[in-house]
Amino acid sequence: MKEKYGHIAYPDDLFYKTHKISTKDFLEKLETSSDKKQALLQLFEDESHKTGRRGVSSVKQSVELVKKKMRNKEKMVKFAKKFTEEGLTHQEIRSTGFMRSDMLY
Repeated sequence: MKEKYGHIAYPDDLFYKTHKISTKDFLEKLETSSDKKQALLQLFEDESHKTGRRGVSSVKQSVELVKKKMRNKEKMVKFAKKFTEEGLTHQEIRSTGFMRSDMLY
């Protein structure tokens, strides 16, 4: 929608939930409509849905993100452990630059 009209609409799922029509179908309807202004104004008559702040992840998505980060950190610690068993200290591993300092304890 932004490419064609220069405006950002709701995300597709929120647009469908609010207006009961997909963004793609609405754009097709708008193209074939004789009164485009009326079709756009009709959008404002639909009831809005309280969906929280935009851009804020749901709890499920947030938990998955944290779990993913924890798995990645465990992999990095396991990888670093190989080098510490060979005699490198955490300081030496950090100084090599291939691991950030926040990846190690």
